Amino acid sequence: MFKVCFTLFVALAMLGACATDQSAEKSKQEVVKTPEISKLAGFRDSTVLVDGQAPFVIPHYNDSSYTILICVRHAEKVPDGSKNPPLTPEGEARAARLGFLLSNTRIDRIGTSNVKRNLQTADAVKTITGETALEVFAPELVYEWAQDLLIKDPGQHVLYVGHSNTIPELLNRLTAGVGYSDIPDDDYGRLYVVATRGLGESEVWEFRY
Repeated sequence: MFKVCFTLFVALAMLGACATDQSAEKSKQEVVKTPEISKLAGFRDSTVLVDGQAPFVIPHYNDSSYTILICVRHAEKVPDGSKNPPLTPEGEARAARLGFLLSNTRIDRIGTSNVKRNLQTADAVKTITGETALEVFAPELVYEWAQDLLIKDPGQHVLYVGHSNTIPELLNRLTAGVGYSDIPDDDYGRLYVVATRGLGESEVWEFRY
């Protein structure tokens, strides 16, 4: 009897250890499967060039019922504690790099909030891409600007230079979801491509640059 109980105890212990190992392995696999955001190498018309991966073609690029919206946060800002700091030299270099990345794709309009760091970022892109004017508005008016864009003038290709909070909020509105949270304060390298026909009719792809 003792031998039978001992054998049963050992079997149960081994089964528990196996389940623990499987759980740990599953957790490990889930971490490994987490997708890494692709590194952007540039645009060529409707094609997004990605480092080390096959090119990505933006869906609906030539469909006049879709607006193609590219959203980026302003580049690195001077940490001087003021409400309206300018870009750092690193930020100026990033803004110029963004302009070159976008220089071979269609940009019809550039919208930006009316603070120094955003204006500098947008102006660097404008200088390189050849856009002649910036559409400037207060950060909290981006939703009205985007809605006006989609209703009155759909089918355009637009760059929006926003903030760590206004970009996720805009993406959540366009996708009718809550999947986008504020961008970390030290993260300036995210770029979102959106193909949209309106609120709840949007597809979003995220890259790094």
